Amino acid sequence: MSKKPLITRSALRSRKKQLSEQEESLLFDAENQGEERSQKTFRISRKQSVPTQKITDKQAKKELAQAEKQIDNFYRKEKKKTKPLKKSRSLENQRSRDLNGFLTGAIIVVSLLIVVVMLATFFL
Repeated sequence: MSKKPLITRSALRSRKKQLSEQEESLLFDAENQGEERSQKTFRISRKQSVPTQKITDKQAKKELAQAEKQIDNFYRKEKKKTKPLKKSRSLENQRSRDLNGFLTGAIIVVSLLIVVVMLATFFL
């Protein structure tokens, strides 16, 4: 029994779509209310401050990329396990016919050589 991923690609796409719709609705609500969104910041260093919304977006994108990478890795492994078939019934039948013809010819040649050797031993 193969292990299947905990989440599928379609589920990831739907989550990504829901996240984008939520962001759009938040932007639309903020514009309708006429409020400017106050961005909370925290300090990384004295010179640099980063808004928390950007960090959560980056984290969400990073988690999504990791999940997609994990799913791609799983399906790559499954594809590697199930290699495509290189044999077909007609190809095997054709190979069998060719080998049969070769062996029949070889048997005829060997039997003629045996007959020649027997004739040579009896009459010489």
